[in-house]
Amino acid sequence: MHGIKRKTYTKEELLKKQAKDAPKIQKYRTLTDSVLDKQVNSSYNQESFDLTTKLLNLNPELYTIWNFRRDILTNFTFKQINNDDEDNDKLTMKIIEDDLSFTVEQLYKFPKCYWIWDHRKWLLKLNNLTNLKNELKLIHVFFQSDSRNYHVWQYRRYIIELIINRLMSTASPKSGEIIDEKISLINFNEFLFTTSMINKDISNYSAWHNRSQLTEKLMIQSPISLDNSPEEPINKDKSINLKQNEIEEWAEIFKVNDINDKKFKFLTKELNYINNAIFTDPDDSSVWIYMKWLFSNYFLKDLKNPQIYKLISSDLNNINELNELELEDNNIENKWCLQLQFYLLNILYTNKITDNVVVDGDSEAAEDKKLTELKTKLDSILTKMSSIDTLRVNRYLEYF
Repeated sequence: MHGIKRKTYTKEELLKKQAKDAPKIQKYRTLTDSVLDKQVNSSYNQESFDLTTKLLNLNPELYTIWNFRRDILTNFTFKQINNDDEDNDKLTMKIIEDDLSFTVEQLYKFPKCYWIWDHRKWLLKLNNLTNLKNELKLIHVFFQSDSRNYHVWQYRRYIIELIINRLMSTASPKSGEIIDEKISLINFNEFLFTTSMINKDISNYSAWHNRSQLTEKLMIQSPISLDNSPEEPINKDKSINLKQNEIEEWAEIFKVNDINDKKFKFLTKELNYINNAIFTDPDDSSVWIYMKWLFSNYFLKDLKNPQIYKLISSDLNNINELNELELEDNNIENKWCLQLQFYLLNILYTNKITDNVVVDGDSEAAEDKKLTELKTKLDSILTKMSSIDTLRVNRYLEYF
């Protein structure tokens, strides 16, 4: 765990600990062997199920035991329900809810265990009646403990996907446009949610990653109206702590029809937003990685050269200012600043994008001169990066 020092034992202390732990280890091994034997023999019964519970309480990282537990549920537990029973659905839900409760107990102890989250997803697939509002509440609880837990972020994406799938499955042929709008509103609210989470902690890789995925969805399918909220609870998520005018500003950008205009306006606002983040913590790699994505071909292919030049020039000014502050404070330039400087200048150089301002009357000569100046800057930055970031010298040398 982060912030917890590993205890160092003397030889004598280690021997005492091993002697003390020996009975527990033997008990654990005996239990494990017993459960695995039952799995090999396909012993699908209540005894086997109870043993998986006992073993997983000791060690939830045993994914084989989770697989066996699912086999027991499928081949024994659910089959015990009489199909003719009027309470068939209630009994099925009771089994699912009980096992969901079991996973919650495990997640409180092991919130980053893949297999617990996977088992929970499997349970939710079994019945469309599961209350997804409760899942969103559970996610909120885990985010309060660790807002950067990528398992929880992944699970949130899964729940949102289930919400959307339920909307689509209940849609009639005539309600297509309404469903599309509800889906876009759900995605828009998720985008706003990433904003809230980033505002709390900019060093949230999962939030930035989710933001990039949602942005691409909203570029295609925009929220038409903020007044027609979907019935699903995500639109009322109290964790979205943003001012109304900020929400409306983002909505207006995503509602733009022309893709060129939409992407340019989005980048202008987003770069202004993210520049505050890089000044807050210049060494936070998550912000720089996201900013690099903002200048990827996904955006640039739909922009005109003057737009690209304007965005890059503005961003370079901010990065240069930050780099100067870093040099002044630490007597060394910031490697993240240099890397993005190189990345942005290289976009201009390789695509031959300049300000197109002709001073001496010879446009071709002026263009060549500006490109030569860009190449000189690129070489200078590579030299600096090679001396600052020595672990990646060979990588930088490849550019020369």
